[in-house]
Amino acid sequence: MFDVKKTINMANKLKVLYVEDNKEARESTTGLFSNIFSDITIAVNGQDGLEKFIENNENYHLIISDINMPIMNGVEMISKMKARNKDIKVIFLSACSEVECLIQPSIDIDAHLYKPINLNAFLKTLDDFYLQ
Repeated sequence: MFDVKKTINMANKLKVLYVEDNKEARESTTGLFSNIFSDITIAVNGQDGLEKFIENNENYHLIISDINMPIMNGVEMISKMKARNKDIKVIFLSACSEVECLIQPSIDIDAHLYKPINLNAFLKTLDDFYLQ
């Protein structure tokens, strides 16, 4: 069993980029994330996420992204980010449960969680990334 308080204390120090095109999902999840992370950058699609990633000199600890988005999808965005920083941690947070959403030979993600977000599963994923 992981220590929730320890995980949240650790997560509070992370710089996070959250990419979600759906306004309602973005606002509700950002509200939840604001209780976990103190430094969150929000992007509204993959192109916006990639631009913010580059503008911030790739200085993020964690990318949390939807998969299916307009302009640039999450898979393409993460592929471009990983080309710049192969060690960046990535969580896909998506309603997409089909395997074809994740089959991309050039992409390496760390976790895939489903919407609506399960807080316990999310915190356990963070614990696995940074405290195990």
